[in-house]
Amino acid sequence: MPLVNIDSAQIEQAVKKAGRALQLVPQGIEKVTSHAMNRTITGIRTDIVKTVCGIYNVPQWRVRNHISIFKSNRKDLRAHLRLEDSKNVSLMRYGGRSVAINRKMSKRKGATVQVHKTGTRKPIHGAFIAKGRNHATLIFKRDGKERNPIHALYGPGYPNLFKDDDIRGDLQRKAEERFEKNFSHHAQALINGIIG
Repeated sequence: MPLVNIDSAQIEQAVKKAGRALQLVPQGIEKVTSHAMNRTITGIRTDIVKTVCGIYNVPQWRVRNHISIFKSNRKDLRAHLRLEDSKNVSLMRYGGRSVAINRKMSKRKGATVQVHKTGTRKPIHGAFIAKGRNHATLIFKRDGKERNPIHALYGPGYPNLFKDDDIRGDLQRKAEERFEKNFSHHAQALINGIIG
């Protein structure tokens, strides 16, 4: 199921608002729709990045790198984006730090993370930071008192946010507003001969 959807009814409504002048331009509707869809899909990516980074304590570039955009053209007016379906994200990405944690009056090594943007750093007793098999730096914890086995610790994945109906609804509203604005802008530019 797509995060947002610009359907044919919305395109038809935008065409009506643009007026008959657009329909007289050869392939005018296709040109303007393609331009508007591509500007809109890029804007939606920005909205997704801001939404995720407003809730989770992750840098914008990292979220942006998980989003792929597939643009529209005059032959295929569909445009969409794909958010990488990672169910879990390494806790290290949520600002993981190695620290000495005071536990029962004795200092023990551990790690802290801050998952939510507005939250506080949380200590993870007994955790440690090390390189994983793929040379990525991760936060680990031992399964028992022995040195092995150990397992990496993970937090919530970004796509889980968009299961929330309110967040999806807000993205849909922004997408519709962006498309209407972009279509109107590009229609006027085409009619005025600015774009071809």
